[in-house]
This record gives sequence, C-alpha cells and structure tokens, in this order.
Amino acid sequence: MLIYLFALQLFSNRKLAMCLALVYGFFTMAWPYSKYTFSEPPQTLCILLSFYALKAYTSSKSMSWLLLSGLGYGMAILTKVASAVFAPAILLYFILLMLSEYRANPNKRARNARFIRQVLYMGIGFALPVGTMLLYNTIRFGHPLLTGYGSAFNLFDSSILVGLHGLLLSTGKSIFLYSLPAVLSIPAFIYLMRSHRNEAVVFLLAIVSNLLFYASLSYWHGDTAWGPRYLVPIEPYLVLPLGALLPTLWRRRGWRISLAVVAAVWFLLVQAPAVITDPRTYIGTGTPHILRYYSPVDSPIVFNLRNVISLVRNWSINWFAPATEVLPPYQGEPGKVYVDWLLTTKHSVKGPDLVLSDTNTWCGLSVTYFYSAHFFHLVDAWWWYIARYNNNGWLTLLGLIPLGLVAYVLYAFRRSRRLDDIPVQPTAMAQRAPTWLISLLAVFLIATNAILFSSARADSARRLNIDFASVIRLCSYSMPHRVRAGHTIELRLYWECLQPVAIDYSIFAHLLDANGTMVAQKDSSPVNGRDPTSGWYPGYQIADFLHIQVPPDLEPGQYEIIVGIYDSQTMERLTIDAVGTSQVSLGTITVTQ
Repeated sequence: MLIYLFALQLFSNRKLAMCLALVYGFFTMAWPYSKYTFSEPPQTLCILLSFYALKAYTSSKSMSWLLLSGLGYGMAILTKVASAVFAPAILLYFILLMLSEYRANPNKRARNARFIRQVLYMGIGFALPVGTMLLYNTIRFGHPLLTGYGSAFNLFDSSILVGLHGLLLSTGKSIFLYSLPAVLSIPAFIYLMRSHRNEAVVFLLAIVSNLLFYASLSYWHGDTAWGPRYLVPIEPYLVLPLGALLPTLWRRRGWRISLAVVAAVWFLLVQAPAVITDPRTYIGTGTPHILRYYSPVDSPIVFNLRNVISLVRNWSINWFAPATEVLPPYQGEPGKVYVDWLLTTKHSVKGPDLVLSDTNTWCGLSVTYFYSAHFFHLVDAWWWYIARYNNNGWLTLLGLIPLGLVAYVLYAFRRSRRLDDIPVQPTAMAQRAPTWLISLLAVFLIATNAILFSSARADSARRLNIDFASVIRLCSYSMPHRVRAGHTIELRLYWECLQPVAIDYSIFAHLLDANGTMVAQKDSSPVNGRDPTSGWYPGYQIADFLHIQVPPDLEPGQYEIIVGIYDSQTMERLTIDAVGTSQVSLGTITVTQ
C-alpha cells in the first residue's frame, strides 16, 4: 500500500503506481520474508512510512505528517537499532523538502517560526519510540546505549571489498539475483534524476549507506535467511525509481516482450521456489558457507529449485501412488551426500526420520530439525494446507480471501485510468489519514511499552555481574519460566571479557532435580564454537545461546539451572571471585508435561 501511495505522489499515475506495487510484491524478497519473524519487514515498513509521510507533507502542509514521519522512523529504530544507517537519507530528505518551502516564504520571521515547528513535530514523533528504547535499555541492561547485541558492534573486522563483492556479485547472496528491480537500477536512477532529483539523491544515499555499512560487517551475508537479508529495507528504493523508466520501455514492443519474458523466467526459477518451500533450508545442507556464497552449483537458488522439483515428485507419489513399503531412515552424515539422497531418492513426504545425534548446529537448531524430510519439503502455501487437511469448508473459504484480494487488485489495475500530468491533490480522507495512523501507532507503542517494560523489570533482576577468575564476567542471563518435557530450554548468557584470554574455554549448563542430580546438560564453546574465548579482548561483550534438551520422560516439577566455565582440555573449572565456587545458580524452571 505504501509503495502504491508513494508512487502515486511521485508520478501521478494510478496504473503506474499499481504496477510498481505489484513489482515490489512479486519480484523482490518482500514475499518470501513476509512469512518469517525477522525484523527486516517491519523495519522496512516503518522507514518507508517515514519517507512517504515527508512527501505527503508537501501536498497537504499538515504538521501531523511530520509527526508521523518522525514516529515512523523512531519505530524503525525501536524495531532494529541498525535502522540508524538511514538517518542521513531521512535527514537530507527533510532538509530538501523543508528548504523549498522555507525559500518560498518571503516573511523571514514567519518562515523561521514554521521551520522550528517542523523540526519540533518531527523530533517529538521520533523521540517517543526512541525514548522507549533508551528507557528499556537502561532498565534491562543498565545503560541506555547497551542494546544486548554485545559483539554485534565489534564485527567490523572484515574487508569492505569482501562484503561489497558478496552483496553485489556473489552467486549466493547478490542483490541482483534475489531482487529483480536491482537489475534496472542504474538506468532507473538516471531517469529519476531528470524528473525527481530530490528523491533520486535521497534514495541513492539510502542504498549506498546501507551497502557500505553492511559490507563492513564480517557477517555481511546475514545468513540463516534467504538472500542478502540486511538489504531487504532498501528494496522499496530500487522499485520506486522504476516509475521513471518503465513508461519509456513499455512504449517499445521489444522491451515489453523482453521484460515479460525475463520476469516470468526469474519468477519461476527464483521467487516461486522461495515461496512454495522454506527458502532457508539450504542452511541445513552442511555445505560450507564459502561454497554457498561463491559456487554457482551450491547456490541457495539452485538448491531451492532442486528442492521444489523433488517436492513435486514426492507429493505426486504421496497422492497418486503412496509407498506401501517401510522406507529405511537415512543414517549417513550431513552435507552433500544427504542432500543428493534427499533430492534424488523417492520417499514419502512425511519421512523417513533421520538417525543423527541431537547436537546443535552453528545457528543453534538441532540437526534432527534441519535434516528431517518434513522440513525439507515444507509447503508454505497455507491455502494448500487449509484445503488439504481442514474439514471445515468455511475456514477454507476464509483462507482463500487473500487470493481473492490478489484477483481484485489485478482487476483494479486493468481498470485503472491514466492520470499523467495531473497533480495528486490530497483528499479529505488523506488529510485525516495521519490522525488515524498516529492513533494506531500510539496504541501500538503503548502496548509495546507495557510488554517491554514488564519483561525488562523481570530481566533486570537477572543482571549478575559475576566474575570468573577475574577473566570473564557473566553480566546477565535470560531463560523461560517453564518448559514442556521433551522440549528445549533456550538459555541466553551475556558475557564480558575482563582480561586477555589465551585458553579456549567451554560453557556448561546443567539441569538439576531437587536432589541435585543432573537430569540434562549442555556443554559448548561460545556461540557453538564460532567465537572462541581465545579471540576475546578486554571489554569484548557477547550474547551466547545454550539449548538444553529436556528428556521427554522427565517428571513435572521445579528444576534448577547452574552454569559455569571450564577448560575443555584439562576439565578444570574457573572459580567465582569472592565466593570460591565454580558454578552459579540461575534459579529454577518449571517442567510440565
């Protein structure tokens, strides 16, 4: 919707605006990411709302649009603190738009007063959610600028050229492979510069600043996700410039045919497989990340396409020729051999289960979770699930409503009239829209505050600041209050290095019953071995995750969790300063059936 409204403000053409909205929905990473709980989709929405509200202000001159713009960008910061990278672009857009109005007012005193009001309205909107974040950080972590990311701000230790090559030119993470509008970005910006110079400069600044920022990270790829996850927020600013280019291309028959063919082929080979299946399954193949990023054969796109082909084959078997024999479970090792077996061997979609040790992968999920045939053949088409497994016809009909909306949008697109060269005038509803949006965001912000601060108060009591041998400090922790037998306890430990460490220490977490008997445990080096303590330095902070598997037959009751640090070579534990013990209790957790 915001893409449509923004394009309508820019190009005054309903059909073109609808076309750009459809391009964004069908030919970018927006659709695959709409199915997951990553922070990038809401971050993208809030930032786009901020830009759009600034543009809408130029038409209505209502200060509430500026309040909404600041509120939108503040919500983006609250959603993901890395949204601060958009600050130069948003600030520049604000200055450019306000400067034109400032110069048009001959009364110096009046224009100065209005400019101050403009700054105050946008600043107040921005300060509300950002103030919420700072207050939460203070309660939760003890300082307004501590976000809990720990070492996330110490990851700028990679060559920016490596990141730029990966984000732009690699076969596994290039934005040009996962977002089709990026292919036409250069000519699109050239055309946009001719008609909308302010927007062209601002959009370019937003894209370049994001590219440079994330290319500097050693974690530039944002893996465990489809495509270059960190670049999802810049996709609207790759789509909107197409509004200046597409009318020129569409008037030429050769270009129309070429664009249609390329779009159809890309959609079938890249987008459709990512929507039909879980596009993140390539992570579980065991393929080294270097090959996933730089080898065309091992690209996630290639794997996902093969995965869909095997899905179609196996669902056909399941529907038309169900296997009657008992299929043996896969008992090999993770990696290419398993992937080849999975994609080439006929088997039921529901199985077979794998016989593998329940050790954790580098991203903290169990091997049995990754290497289950069900996960590799997960159909994300929810309407298919409803029709196939639901007996309630009304619920099936309800699930088809979004598909009907798609058909209506296509119908409206075909029926829409051209409005070239007719400036968009704000309607009465459009002038009231900021009030409705501000009210909605205010309610959301109040609800967010209630949830955040209730959890922050509980988590603030979990700040420990316990020093192990004056070398490593356990700053705080978080864990669930209850867990079901057979499920996993996710334990978060926040560490800080106090002195240079020469030894690679391991972390242990034990689950004890009322008699002090260990009933479950988890031992691991920090971040599953990806961040050994020998690489830590004084002041280094990190958030670690430990997953304790609770036995399925464990009796319900209260169980204690203890943690500590030991040398994996000598098995010698570090003692806690001023106490002399080698373990710290994190309290109890309730186990239920």
